[in-house]
Amino acid sequence: MKAILLKYYDNFVKMTNSIHQKGRSTLHEANSVLPLTLVIGLGNPILGDDGLGWCVVKSVEQSYKELLEAQPKNHIGANDQIQFEYLSLGGLSLMEHMVGFDRVILVDAITTGKDSIGTVHICDMDVFPNYAVNHLSSAHDTTLHQALQIGKAMGAKTPDKIYVVTIEANITYEFSEDISQPILAAIPEAVKIVMEEIK
Repeated sequence: MKAILLKYYDNFVKMTNSIHQKGRSTLHEANSVLPLTLVIGLGNPILGDDGLGWCVVKSVEQSYKELLEAQPKNHIGANDQIQFEYLSLGGLSLMEHMVGFDRVILVDAITTGKDSIGTVHICDMDVFPNYAVNHLSSAHDTTLHQALQIGKAMGAKTPDKIYVVTIEANITYEFSEDISQPILAAIPEAVKIVMEEIK
């Protein structure tokens, strides 16, 4: 763990002071009262149901754009502070993308074996199990929970609130760009949940 801290120290300092603030200051200046939110779709879009996080967030992003287009051009609403990313990583690398944001919503597939395929859940990161599996962790470093602790120790501005939206899936990791029918049927519910959080 000490080696990881030393390895990432310089990156976190530079990232906090420059990279993760570029492109975001304008939004804060426009309306500093509103939280700057990042919505992340996790997974791999060429591994079937593992790409469901991307599908959900793409639908959310499209709905978000339509919502903004329906507003007057000079209107500044809560949705002006939303950004979207599509990632296939976890642990420290995932945490780095979250630095500088006030709130983050993660959307990912999960396999617990406790729920039927297609079951959608949302929970606060604080109560989300510290799994060393799925996309919140990285086999090369650590879990997202531990990565956030490292970030805070380095002085990085980590999100005040992190929500995790999951869909129960049976991930087979076979190459395919197709999403199974049970997952497709669950995507609208997940989209609705995320949209309710960012409105």
